[in-house]
Amino acid sequence: MGRRTVRPPGRPLRPAGRTLRSGRRVALTETGELDELVDQAAEELYGLAPEEFTAARDERVRAARAAGNRSLAAAIGRLRRPTMSAYILNLLVRRQPEVGEQLVALGEELRRAQEHLSGPELRQLATQRAQLVGALVRAARKVAADAGHPVNQAIAYELEQTLHAALADPSVAEEVGAGRLVRAASRTGFDAAPPEPAKPARRLRAVRDDERAEDPAVVRERREREQREAERAELQQELDRAEEVRAEAEQALTAAERELEQAERDRAAAAEEVEELRERLAEAEDTERDAVRHEREAQRERDAATRRRDATARKVDDLTARLADF
Repeated sequence: MGRRTVRPPGRPLRPAGRTLRSGRRVALTETGELDELVDQAAEELYGLAPEEFTAARDERVRAARAAGNRSLAAAIGRLRRPTMSAYILNLLVRRQPEVGEQLVALGEELRRAQEHLSGPELRQLATQRAQLVGALVRAARKVAADAGHPVNQAIAYELEQTLHAALADPSVAEEVGAGRLVRAASRTGFDAAPPEPAKPARRLRAVRDDERAEDPAVVRERREREQREAERAELQQELDRAEEVRAEAEQALTAAERELEQAERDRAAAAEEVEELRERLAEAEDTERDAVRHEREAQRERDAATRRRDATARKVDDLTARLADF
């Protein structure tokens, strides 16, 4: 897996496209395979923070649409905005590409080991797994803080759950390793380690007067923080749903635009045919007028010829009568 370049915070957004190893920059509107162009767009977009993602994606959609590539515009429009935890994991694997490979390899080893271990060995395996996840979460916290996105408790929990899921499910590990994660994954796969042998229950004791309860101000601050985090998570879910609706609307718009283009082509063809028929009608009308004029001239000539014939016939009759008198 090659190292990916991630844009440092505050650096201007690069133009839509991607620099290939040959040094040639491929624009999103350049003619090429649709999948390749979408892949190039996704490679850049999923290196951006969530607050930058939507504007950058929409910019590429507009560029593709302006270039007449509506299929590309629709495909880029379907790329989903990553959650903060997904962005942080994308950032981690882009800064440390070996993380994705480690998740795939270690996950496979853990799954094989679990098939042959039991009891204390499984508990030790669970401990090792937790230590690995903890180390990766700490690394993710660091790269997130360097990028200006400190990790709170809710995001840390999502990071931990996604990493556990990646160790249990190779498909999740590959998705994480690709650096294009969209949302956190739920922890699945490995069963919980067998419980420790039961220990004698301890007797309860009363709290001594010198043992102070937790500071109410700390409790209140923690509750307010948890409430804010819950509200933020709810808003994120609403945003994700809105993004999905927006993608569907983009698809509907693309389909409607295709229908409109076809209707415009049909109308243009019909208008051209009508114009051709009008020209033919005008020619036929001109021909008809010429024929009428010629008919009238022929009638006049016929009438004149008839009059000359009648006059000549009368003269012949008169001369014949006069000749008979001699």
